[in-house]
Amino acid sequence: MKPTKPAQLGTDEAFWQFMTISGKSLLKLFGLSDQEAASYRFQATILKEKKLQPDVQGISSLASSQGRFFMEFQGYEDPFIRYRAVAEAFWGCSFEQYEGPIRVCIVYTDPKYQQVALPLELSTDKTICRLTHCVQELVLPHYTEAKLVQVDPKLVVLAPFTVPAKTPKATLLAKGAQWQQQVTQVYPKSQQRVALNALGLFLLNQFRQVSYQEVRTMFNLDLSKSLAVQQLMQQARQETALEDYQKFLLKALDKRFGHIPKRLSNQIRTIVQPKVLEQLFEQAIDCRDLDSFQEKLPKVPKVKKVKKST
Repeated sequence: MKPTKPAQLGTDEAFWQFMTISGKSLLKLFGLSDQEAASYRFQATILKEKKLQPDVQGISSLASSQGRFFMEFQGYEDPFIRYRAVAEAFWGCSFEQYEGPIRVCIVYTDPKYQQVALPLELSTDKTICRLTHCVQELVLPHYTEAKLVQVDPKLVVLAPFTVPAKTPKATLLAKGAQWQQQVTQVYPKSQQRVALNALGLFLLNQFRQVSYQEVRTMFNLDLSKSLAVQQLMQQARQETALEDYQKFLLKALDKRFGHIPKRLSNQIRTIVQPKVLEQLFEQAIDCRDLDSFQEKLPKVPKVKKVKKST
């Protein structure tokens, strides 16, 4: 089973930006005290030999017994996320010859991403070792914005994940203005731009009803070089092209056979493969009637052909 990435991409980039300035704040959600969290610094780790790449690795900057954090920020469905997170942590220790204690953590941006994650278990003839219990996990939508900022005011950057996906645009824009004000209050001036960049990327990834231009204007940002924004813009172009394919196909059918039944029209709009739509466009031109065309659509019930009125 392959992981299915969502339409919104690029959260790793935003999460890394957030961790560079607020990683210590996030550790408090995993139960660390202010003093314990303050002893950590963060870096991205790429394990080149095995091509394993944990999103963030937290390395204690003090010679203490706290050890290391290996953290994954999960923004799409991956049944094997726990397997991957633990494997990356173990390989990271082997790669750097680290012998101290470690903590493996996963931060989910949606409850369903945790729900699809398979349990991590090893078994012998007599016992089952439940490694899932060794992984610390939190789901951001399980928190309210008030709870996040109560733990640490800098966690306001993660506030978009506490808001329902179907929140009206006007409400989101109002909240965005409030979050911007909070960022300027709790972050030093040298970190405000990074915090707002991460906040803007989270908004774009979480809410399709908010446009890049609106986020750019709200936070006075230039995110055009951001990988996340480039991915979203590419997706928008693909969706536009897809809509054009569907529209041209429906026009071709209407021109040849008259009024197209709504059931068939809706079925065509569910086809998302451009090559398939291109082939159907050719069939729409070549087929002798609507029934012949429908035969090219697998698993689609036939609908009655309606003659075009004159």
